[in-house]
Amino acid sequence: MPQGLSSLVKISDVVKETLWMAERDDSFYKRFYQHCINGYRELSQFHIADNIRTVKKTMDTNYMVSFPDDMLQWLKVSISVNGVKVSLTHKRDLVNTTSTYLGATVRDTTKGENDKIYIGGYGFGAGIENEYGYFIPDYENRRFIFVSDQRREVFLEYTSIGVASDSDMIPVICKPALQAYAMWKDSYFDRNTPMNDKMLKKQVYDEEVDKLRSMYTFTLDDLRDTLNDISTGNPTR
Repeated sequence: MPQGLSSLVKISDVVKETLWMAERDDSFYKRFYQHCINGYRELSQFHIADNIRTVKKTMDTNYMVSFPDDMLQWLKVSISVNGVKVSLTHKRDLVNTTSTYLGATVRDTTKGENDKIYIGGYGFGAGIENEYGYFIPDYENRRFIFVSDQRREVFLEYTSIGVASDSDMIPVICKPALQAYAMWKDSYFDRNTPMNDKMLKKQVYDEEVDKLRSMYTFTLDDLRDTLNDISTGNPTR
């Protein structure tokens, strides 16, 4: 969502307000917080779909970088070369293990960990495929593993769930859809809630998502029209 076109609200405030609307006490806070996390993840993935972030991180001594807490899917991994982002090579068959030495985690080159990668074998005609380095995502341990000649800062571009803690801010125009999602899911997992009530809450959520998508589309069109108006000024002489 274009920054600055919508005011923001703490997700913790959204959760508290939703508890009041659902007539639930504070003992349900964690449950509703999780509903809101899941709801905003769904909105980010399928409905507002413009929640892309870029963070800068430094490789540790083992040439590794942890996944951002709010990362859904990585998009690009790069470094800065003369002020320009240059992508590192995603090497799918890269060795993604670590070893232990004297109780510490290390990369053991004798086991192929952090070993240089050559094309054309070794000796005459051999060369490095990407002089800036390689990486592989290690999903099990939520980290990126790099093969590089030197430790360096990397830029991680990824889609975000938008929320990493209850102090994070979300666009206020997402609040109705998020609250509808939380109340629908609360009823969905409640065996005492009649099925027709569950279906009604799901319908309310779908309607709020339609409204959100309409506002989102309008916001982008409005921004485009504004930019066109600005660019249509006095003729250049």
